[in-house]
Amino acid sequence: MLFPCRPEPRHSVATVRTTWSLLLLIGFASVTAASGGQIEGTWESQVVLDLTESPWAVDGELTIAFEGVGWEVEGIAEVESSVWDRVKLEASIEANPFDLESSVTWDPRKRRFKKLTLDTEIAFREWEIGLDLDLYADHCWVDVGLEGEHGAYEVDVVARFGASKSFSLAFYRTDIEISFETCNASFDIESRFSAKKGFDRVDVEIAVPLPTIVPWLVVEAEIRLTRAGTQWSFEPEIDAEAIAWGPAASVEFFGEMIPSDGLAPDGLKFVGAAVEFAWGDAWSECRTSLAPAWNKKITGLKAYARAVGAGFERRDRCDRELAMELWAYSTEISAVASWDRVEMEFTAWPIESHEVGLEIVVEASSIAEIGLDATVEW
Repeated sequence: MLFPCRPEPRHSVATVRTTWSLLLLIGFASVTAASGGQIEGTWESQVVLDLTESPWAVDGELTIAFEGVGWEVEGIAEVESSVWDRVKLEASIEANPFDLESSVTWDPRKRRFKKLTLDTEIAFREWEIGLDLDLYADHCWVDVGLEGEHGAYEVDVVARFGASKSFSLAFYRTDIEISFETCNASFDIESRFSAKKGFDRVDVEIAVPLPTIVPWLVVEAEIRLTRAGTQWSFEPEIDAEAIAWGPAASVEFFGEMIPSDGLAPDGLKFVGAAVEFAWGDAWSECRTSLAPAWNKKITGLKAYARAVGAGFERRDRCDRELAMELWAYSTEISAVASWDRVEMEFTAWPIESHEVGLEIVVEASSIAEIGLDATVEW
């Protein structure tokens, strides 16, 4: 695509008590100064006024990290509506050919740890062998993986052991992914085998550019083979760019094969389309879903079948940035001028280490939510 559709929402964040913030800063700064490391930090906050459910909600996240030669430690503290939600400490060590990462997550509300992770990677030529441990209060998972390249092939194999409600290390499932390119086409094959089902599924994704006489057309196909049958979907994408400084356009079609009793499908069903335009710093999109099951993938929200967006992003010589975007959603495709949800977002970077934002959500012709964001890095 020429530019992303609706961006993923930022994590909610807000105000951590000043005393704890100062203690964390002093503690990290002292260790860093003694070890000759470098300290970095991020403070993110969000104040949300939800007019449909509750009044003000103030959430926040404070991240402080310091690093030395070959190691890094990071502390994260989160609070939701003035209640501690999560405290996390992460550490990593790089010592070729070994990489070691570990983290501990504490739940202040229940006064117990939520998760302990230990991830180890060993590099051997073009391959990496991984051993990951996730330990919870009532169960655990152990993942053993192999990842690397062999010629034109990329291989990723992960075997998981454990159970969702016990500390048993019985076989749970295996995921195998193979990616390669041939004849100018790219293939991505994923398969899963589980202890419960045996063979679970095989997903095949193919991206095929057509001959050079039509360089603006790429066809992507997805095929899923399961125990119950075969599912097919196609996503042809057309890209066109006038000249380097001029407009650019992209049209993407979504379709799925009509299933049959055998492997061969009975036909192709058109389920949606997306049209995108870009000119300089500005962009616009129109995304339409004709099948409810495709709403999430096409429009970004499961409840809406049509989404129209527009915005721009601009930066000056002093690295100051300004961005605005507007999205309108509708449950009915035929209602061209009727919108069920409107989202407006304004973001500014007055200096490189600071970010401020304003978000407004309108539903049923009235303001449903207002959000104020702020981020400071040092």
